[in-house]
Amino acid sequence: MSTMKISHETKQQISNFRNYPKEPLEQVVKRMIETYEDDLILTDDDVKGIQKSLDDLKEGRVYHHEQIKKELGL
Repeated sequence: MSTMKISHETKQQISNFRNYPKEPLEQVVKRMIETYEDDLILTDDDVKGIQKSLDDLKEGRVYHHEQIKKELGL
């Protein structure tokens, strides 16, 4: 076990992520780390979607903001 020095403001920000009032801060931090790590992993579908988007850009298959607004009557 170790001690970590954090500001009162940071402790309060972490506390705001508690699932219940007395949830240990270590548990909150672990959950935050796991969530962050999960967000870093690209699935095969993510990679395919990114590649399709890049291909669309290269081939000019894009709509400009003004085109969309005009089409939607905005």
